[in-house]
Amino acid sequence: MNAQIKKGILEMCIFWIVKESESIYGYDLIKKVGEYFKEVNESTFYAILRRLEQRDSLKSTVEKSTEGPPRKYFSITETGENELQELIDEWNELKRIMESLGL
Repeated sequence: MNAQIKKGILEMCIFWIVKESESIYGYDLIKKVGEYFKEVNESTFYAILRRLEQRDSLKSTVEKSTEGPPRKYFSITETGENELQELIDEWNELKRIMESLGL
């Protein structure tokens, strides 16, 4: 799959899972998305999470854990929700175009 297409799809999936979860531990998020994108390594996911956090699309909080070091939990911001909606709209438009071509 083309890297740019995969990047957009990964971001959309990450946004969706975070939104549905309200708040999710980073590693759990990576495991969930990784079920569908087995060829993507953890460092790629963490890079995407850092980028989304830097542009204020996701926010994180660090919480203590009884099972080891503190854990970083992610939640979606209003900016992220707007980006998710744009990605969904673009995805639906692409699907419409592909279907009209008979693909």
